[in-house]
Amino acid sequence: NFKEAAVIGFVAFCFIIASQMLLSKVTLKWRYAEGSFSDKRIDIVSSAVNGLRTIKTYCWENQFFKLCQKYRNSQLVMIFKGHTIN
Repeated sequence: NFKEAAVIGFVAFCFIIASQMLLSKVTLKWRYAEGSFSDKRIDIVSSAVNGLRTIKTYCWENQFFKLCQKYRNSQLVMIFKGHTIN
């Protein structure tokens, strides 16, 4: 009776550890992807700030806003996927 409970507990423990390892790998992959989207968005915003006079001269505000919004939405998708796993 005690041996059966110990075996069942050990198997459950091993299953939980294995699933945690798998979920950690998946989450890490999504966090790296999230970071790359964030880097792209930050680069775009930095270039927009540096070239603000050019952007204003040629009326490119909407295009830069749409581009930043696209990367932000991609980043949010990755954030939500990561939080769904956790």
